[in-house]
Amino acid sequence: MNENINNHQIQISSLHKVNGRGRDRFYIFLFLLLILPYMLNAQTEHQSKESVWSKKELRILDIGNSYTDNVVSLLPSLASKLHIDTKNICLYKMIYAGSTFQAWVNTYHAQNDLKYTFGKVLGELSPPPPIDNGTATPYDSLLLHNVLEKCQWDVIIIHQASLYAPYYEQYDALPELLSIIREHQPNALIGTYLIHSYWSEYGGNNEHSSQDRWRLIAQATKQMCEDHDIDFIIPYGTAVENLRLTSYNKGHDFTKDGTHLAYGLVRYAASCCYFESTLSKRYGVSISNLNATYDISADIPKSQYAESCVNVTDENNSIAQRAALYACQNMYSLKNPEETTNGISSMTTEGRKPMKHMRGNRLLIEVGDAVYGIDGIKHRLQASQK
Repeated sequence: MNENINNHQIQISSLHKVNGRGRDRFYIFLFLLLILPYMLNAQTEHQSKESVWSKKELRILDIGNSYTDNVVSLLPSLASKLHIDTKNICLYKMIYAGSTFQAWVNTYHAQNDLKYTFGKVLGELSPPPPIDNGTATPYDSLLLHNVLEKCQWDVIIIHQASLYAPYYEQYDALPELLSIIREHQPNALIGTYLIHSYWSEYGGNNEHSSQDRWRLIAQATKQMCEDHDIDFIIPYGTAVENLRLTSYNKGHDFTKDGTHLAYGLVRYAASCCYFESTLSKRYGVSISNLNATYDISADIPKSQYAESCVNVTDENNSIAQRAALYACQNMYSLKNPEETTNGISSMTTEGRKPMKHMRGNRLLIEVGDAVYGIDGIKHRLQASQK
């Protein structure tokens, strides 16, 4: 009798196990069924965003300051040397000297007493309706309103001023600026810069180190993108910091005045990074192995630190290209492009949000055989990581 009871209990127990497994499978199936629409929607949204770069007509607006001028200065030349057709694109810049996120919000509300400009960088399109290049007078928000309200933009780029870029607590006006942009341009991709840091000995460099300041800028940029769903980053500041590791950095960290980029090699690297992060997606071409030279002797008198101005030559143009490509490959780590001679093909971020593709949660600086995380902790590199 006891044996029969035990057998019966075993059968019931087995049945419960089967039923339990069945319930687990059912719940998994139900969960997948519930989240599938969201997964498909996210994939469709990603594909839709990526398709912006291949639109028949592409219009880009870069809202910034003098650093914008630094970075886009050689883009028209790059486009010409790469033989790309700019008939169906345009890139415009809106420049306000020293502008912060708060400054642009104030400008929108006609509360700023400084002038700002609007002008074309490259391309043959106009932002319909056409708005001529122009300068706005103090407390005049009409130009900014017209550019945002009346024009069509597919991509809009913004960045924080260099003074506040390392300190995320100073980004408090960003939500309002993004709200203004998204209200008028709801379908536009929104990108940002990971800007370059000051010369280590520049008076405004509170960190007294270009790398330490760059690390903070990288951290703040990463946090900004995670918190506010920014679509892409142009990591030209990492390209600059890569170039600063080379023997071509004769002093003043490739700056012409301690803060702005010097003429020549470093601006070439910055423009290469800009192109690789944006227009390369459209044209399927890379700045890798581009033959480019620039004689900047006429610009040197404009620079406070002439030794930072380096001609782009047949010998060093690939160094700048590698600095840019390494930045696009991993914007949160540094690598000396002069010490690596292997050939490099295009390493664009392909529109992905780079902060989702880091090594764990660390921002990394590679120095020799060690890597320094954003927390300053030193880690050994595995051979496969180098």
